[in-house]
Amino acid sequence: MKNANDTETIQIVSELKNNPEKAYTLLYTQYASLLYGFAFNLTKSESISEDIVQEAFIKIWINRKDLHIETSIKSYLFKMVQNMCIDSFRRQINKPEIIGYLEIIQDSQISSTESCSMFDMDEFEERLKEAKKKLTQQQRLIFVLIK
Repeated sequence: MKNANDTETIQIVSELKNNPEKAYTLLYTQYASLLYGFAFNLTKSESISEDIVQEAFIKIWINRKDLHIETSIKSYLFKMVQNMCIDSFRRQINKPEIIGYLEIIQDSQISSTESCSMFDMDEFEERLKEAKKKLTQQQRLIFVLIK
C-alpha cells in the first residue's frame, strides 16, 4: 500500500516531466527554506548553504526527465543536500590555506630535535593560532578529527 509521501513523490516527478515549470516552482516554494535551514545547520555558513540549495535545485531541474526517486521527495532532497554539504567540506579541506596549515603540522612532527631547530616554538604556536582563526568552526572540527 502506498502512503501519501509515495503518492506525492510520484505526482511531483510526473509533473516535473510533463509540466516542469509549475511543478518546479511548487517544489522550490515548498522545500527551499527547509533545505536552507538544514544546510546552514551543517555548514554554519549562509553563503555555502545558499549555494548548496541552489545547486540542488539546479540538479533537479537538469535531471527532471530522468528522475527515479525510490523514497519520498522530501527525503531525496534532504539526502541530496546532506551529500552536497559533505562534498563542500571535502573541497574546503583541499584549500591552499588548510593544506599549508596541515603541512606545518606535519613538518613539526618529523622529530622533536628537527622541529625545534626549524621553528621557534612560540612563533609556531602563534602561527598555529592565526591559522585556526581563519578556519570556520566546522573546518576546525574537521581538522581536529583528522589530526
